[in-house]
Amino acid sequence: AGLSLDRHRSKPISEFLGRVPVRFIFVVCESAEKNCPRIWPFGGQLKLWPFEDPASHEGDELTQLAKFRQVRDQVERQIRNWLHEQEP
Repeated sequence: AGLSLDRHRSKPISEFLGRVPVRFIFVVCESAEKNCPRIWPFGGQLKLWPFEDPASHEGDELTQLAKFRQVRDQVERQIRNWLHEQEP
């Protein structure tokens, strides 16, 4: 979407526990939903948003890129809808 992700990385929840308040937990892939604990010791509301894993999509480079963009757009719509629901 025109943003550089060069310095970004996935972060484990352990980097945040006890350091910042966590009000919401978003699980965005089916494998994480199956493998992560259901009881979160730090409170927070658990939101299950299982999106297809674009990395598991087969095909040539253009087909894979299209799948990543499709899932990216789905995630964006989900976030925008959720934020709209949070407005007073």
